[in-house]
Amino acid sequence: MSTITKFENSNVSKKVYKQVLNDGLKIYVIPNEKKYKVSANIIVKYGGMDSKYVDRISGDIKEIPEGIAHYIEHLMFYNEGIDSKDYMEIFDKLDCEANAFTALDRTYYLFEAIENENNINFKKALQVLMDIVFRPYFTKETIEKEYGIIKSEIDMRKIDKNVINYMYENHPYGASITGTKDTIKEATPEMLYNIYENFYTPNNMAIVIEGNVNAGETFSYIEKLVKKYNIVAKPKVNRIKAKETRLSKKVYANREGEENYIQLGIKLNDIEEKERIKMGLAFNIFKTVYLSNMSEEIVKMKDENILLSSIDTTYLLNENLLVLTVCTDYPFKTRNSILEYFKNTRDTMTEENFKIAKRAIFAAKYFAYDENLSEIVMETFVKNLNLFEDIDLLFQITIKEYNDYMNIFLDSLENVFMYYVKK
Repeated sequence: MSTITKFENSNVSKKVYKQVLNDGLKIYVIPNEKKYKVSANIIVKYGGMDSKYVDRISGDIKEIPEGIAHYIEHLMFYNEGIDSKDYMEIFDKLDCEANAFTALDRTYYLFEAIENENNINFKKALQVLMDIVFRPYFTKETIEKEYGIIKSEIDMRKIDKNVINYMYENHPYGASITGTKDTIKEATPEMLYNIYENFYTPNNMAIVIEGNVNAGETFSYIEKLVKKYNIVAKPKVNRIKAKETRLSKKVYANREGEENYIQLGIKLNDIEEKERIKMGLAFNIFKTVYLSNMSEEIVKMKDENILLSSIDTTYLLNENLLVLTVCTDYPFKTRNSILEYFKNTRDTMTEENFKIAKRAIFAAKYFAYDENLSEIVMETFVKNLNLFEDIDLLFQITIKEYNDYMNIFLDSLENVFMYYVKK
């Protein structure tokens, strides 16, 4: 049996147990007596923005049509003589809620089971979920059957474009996860099996369990299940990353929105990947102090109707990209006011505000670790981060380091792309 590693952090009073099987599959168990349900997630580092890879067997470069990751997610719920409806009925009989979904950089397969004696339902449901994920069944018939379902999804779904879709030309950042009717038509059993063999590999996957469970027993049970599927170690996924070709123009207008708003995409100046978690932390401190609804300048811009909402922010760590969203009737005036305000904050952070911000951020993180620890574990797995690292760095960061990272941010304000919606 492979070694079990325990991760814990006294600041948030949480423990996570991790086991890496010989084939590379990672298993995380989070004992949590407060949960009345036991959740299981199987997560694959393969999503809508994976568009090209080197086939590990032939060495050929393969291109993936848009929407295929999502198509595979649907098709995994088929097997010989079984379709998704049959699987959902099985989960229902086990008092489980099951689901799956695809994001740009990952695919989830999951369920929640109501706790019962010896977690029997959970164990049975986990075996069903692993059958779904580790026993692919792609045929012309299932592809054709599911095409109609996804086609209806595409017809009904309003494409939610955002600033990232327009910052980069022909880049997977702007990919549609569902694809189009034409791109998903390219799916064949051979294509899907090849993608599965390259991406659904144990070293590119993890199983995350949270609930009132015994870690040792859970590891033993999963390891026993895994042996059924003859899973073997495989080389790492050889993705080919698209180049970040930015559009020459810096503004894109959309006249079809339901409300007026702008999004600013700020591509930060290059920093090493290991420094990006600190950049995200520094910006969180900045946001807590300078973008608070109690900030004097924010209040002023709202009073002048430059801002019609708070400024929502997202830092995309892997892309080193910051996205700001705010409602406004005056896109250019609002953009200019925000950027000018940001520039005027350089080196103005006080020690008192710095400490207050860190305490506020810790309180939010404490709550997140208490309520959503399995989600945090999956995020660290996908982004190759260290568990609890953000907590440790929060206590360690100094005001000098904060200013250094914010200067990188402020020096990047020339790299701003604006997407706005105006009815």
